Amino acid sequence: MNAPFSLETALRACLFALGAALLSNAGMASGIPPPGTTTLVYEFRRSGLLLAEMTDVLQVRPGEYELISNATGVGIVALLARGQSIRRESRGTIGGGGLLPRSFVEQRGSSYRLSAEFDWRAREVLLTNAQGERSREPLAATTQDRLSMPYQLAFVPGAPPAEFNVQVADGRHLTTYAFRLVGTETVATGLGEIKALHYTKILSGDDTAFDFWLGIEQQLLPVRVSYADKAGARFEQLLRALHSAQL
Repeated sequence: MNAPFSLETALRACLFALGAALLSNAGMASGIPPPGTTTLVYEFRRSGLLLAEMTDVLQVRPGEYELISNATGVGIVALLARGQSIRRESRGTIGGGGLLPRSFVEQRGSSYRLSAEFDWRAREVLLTNAQGERSREPLAATTQDRLSMPYQLAFVPGAPPAEFNVQVADGRHLTTYAFRLVGTETVATGLGEIKALHYTKILSGDDTAFDFWLGIEQQLLPVRVSYADKAGARFEQLLRALHSAQL
């Protein structure tokens, strides 16, 4: 017996076709990053002011990944920080649906540390905040950590989704986001102009903006991330350099 037709079903089919068409028109096959090491260097700005340089190192091995990010202040920020940096680490496996984080750590200086430990069998995540307080939360199938989230779509087989939901763990709490595909745009980076897929957060209530761009010829790795805080400040992470060495 055929399933009843609905407007929602038709819209979802059209959105999926749109995502596939955008990718096809960009001339890209949706290949998952191969085993090896990719280093991405970003400039991090607040309302246009350069604050830090961020270096993400993505290591891919058969069935596993490791992602390490270091942010170091530049200019006056470097003087005020006195050499301290922000280090984030995400490690886990690569499954049929993309990245499955196993552990996440954020370290700021010597006294501030957040962590998340993922137990996919028990379907729960153990969060530890900067005060050492622990809590166990239910683990949704779409959960990522704060560092892995922009990298997730690079490891999902098939055409990029027109819309998706993701739950993000950062060591303090879990936050659910919904994103939609805006389209293909050109992003000016330190490597020149890059064609990218633009995703934007679907806002509700007093939500703040969050957008990211995935490089089409860069295997859908993030080339730009932009978000706002509740005070109205705008933060931007923009790719300056990329180096890749395959195994």
